Amino acid sequence: MSAIVYADFTCPACYLASLRVDGLIAAGGPVPDWRAVEHRPRLPRAGIHLQTSARNTRAAEVGTVRALLQGGETFPATVPRFLPHPAAAAAAYAEAYGAGVADLVRPLLFHAYWVDGKDIGDPEVLRRLLPPAFAQGRRTSDPIRDFGYAVTSQHGPITTQAYRRMRRWQEEWLELGGSVALTLATRLDTLVGPNALRQLAISPSRRPRPATAPRPRSAGPTLVSKP
Repeated sequence: MSAIVYADFTCPACYLASLRVDGLIAAGGPVPDWRAVEHRPRLPRAGIHLQTSARNTRAAEVGTVRALLQGGETFPATVPRFLPHPAAAAAAYAEAYGAGVADLVRPLLFHAYWVDGKDIGDPEVLRRLLPPAFAQGRRTSDPIRDFGYAVTSQHGPITTQAYRRMRRWQEEWLELGGSVALTLATRLDTLVGPNALRQLAISPSRRPRPATAPRPRSAGPTLVSKP
């Protein structure tokens, strides 16, 4: 699949897209290149607690996503009461991308927010969450490799390369429209929201089957390009 996914870690459709990308990896086929964006960059840096009306809106978004679940897929029914600013999670992912552990950090960030209810907009939360993943990656910076410290106190990335990567991803997404958090850009088309999710769905014939013998190692992701 020669495609790029642009997604925000606080978006429910993006979480399901991430789960489907994990399924593509497990199936051993090509997968899209995942790039983090900030859908609501003007949120307060400390995030916001969702009041009743906002939680109802988020619950409706989650309901729409749950309606698109296929056999074997699960998605949390509850809605987090807190909406983090997306910058810190996007910065951590940009550093993970450069360190070669993007496919480890991506699901960690989604699970931490959508399942565990953690504030992934808090650099201190990320400092406790991510060190084991970064320990498996390339050394792009001593604080990152040795301590998993991938995000500054100002919610930005540690390295200049990751900063430029984040900025480029955001610009690419905005050029594609930038109104829907989940955007799938292929060579032929640009799909957003539910249409992007349908494109990422794995057909039943391609889903991994339970095995009694050890499975061969799955093929790694096929990246479109390295920013």
